Amino acid sequence: MTDDTASAPQLIGKARSDLPQGDPGWWAAGLYRTASGYLLAGTGGPESEFAPAPGEKGRISELSEGDAYNWAASHLSIDQVEEYFDHLTEEI
Repeated sequence: MTDDTASAPQLIGKARSDLPQGDPGWWAAGLYRTASGYLLAGTGGPESEFAPAPGEKGRISELSEGDAYNWAASHLSIDQVEEYFDHLTEEI
């Protein structure tokens, strides 16, 4: 049996909108680091960026490191941003 924990996506942090869950713009998402980059997985109402396609429960998008950093800086705590993107913040 192989150990797949090294290749499993690592959760960086989760965020959600301040809207009530029944609101069409409501969303909740998690940012993950993988062996090949970053993923943003979320779900939300029909007016959110995470509105699921028909038959789906949510959306998953691959992000560049810069886009992942920008999302994290906008939606996560400064501690989470520094823990995962400290090498980028030193360059700014």
